Amino acid sequence: MFPSVAPQRNAMLYLLTFTAIRWGEASALRWEDLDSEAGVFRVNRAQYMGTATELTKSGKAKEVPLTPEIAKVIADHHRWMIEAQHQGLPSGWMFPTWGKKAGKSEEQAGELHEGNPFGKALDAACVKAEIQKITPHGLRHTGNDLLRRFASREVVMAITGHSTPAMHSHYSHVDQNEKADAVGEVIELITTAPKPQREDRKRGPERGLTAIAAEAAVATG
Repeated sequence: MFPSVAPQRNAMLYLLTFTAIRWGEASALRWEDLDSEAGVFRVNRAQYMGTATELTKSGKAKEVPLTPEIAKVIADHHRWMIEAQHQGLPSGWMFPTWGKKAGKSEEQAGELHEGNPFGKALDAACVKAEIQKITPHGLRHTGNDLLRRFASREVVMAITGHSTPAMHSHYSHVDQNEKADAVGEVIELITTAPKPQREDRKRGPERGLTAIAAEAAVATG
């Protein structure tokens, strides 16, 4: 649905949803932040209202996995900028302002966004899909919640940049299905009968007290 509304924002959608980085961090990425050889992109700065800072909100730089899927959408984004003759391409920013096509002066092309055009595109996509409004920061919650289902807390915090476990927990939303699955797995573990073993292959405690007692009785006559 989203690509049909704003295909030029698709790379941003991937970054915010699947890596859970902030809009202020994603919109301040530069092309040299990509390291395809190492398989990461480096988040070294953030921006607010068009002004960049040299550190992220947490005060720390971080490396985020550059998976083949994310690398592809970023490459598609770069190709689209070239084909569209994007006025901000020479600036080196990955998501710069347009300039004249965005109602700004030609001199403003290639600047950082003071507003959030991605948020407006997301609003339009939600309206078209007839679903509840999702904010760019809401995608960070979504990304964090998806990541924690497949990775440890330490791994997720390294990706998202959360500085404390409490903040990580704030972004994690355990639903009823997860709770039911967890309880079901425990019940299955406890109640499922173990596979029978041949008596002569059992050793030590696995043979059970009954077998040991019987052997002892025979031995003592």
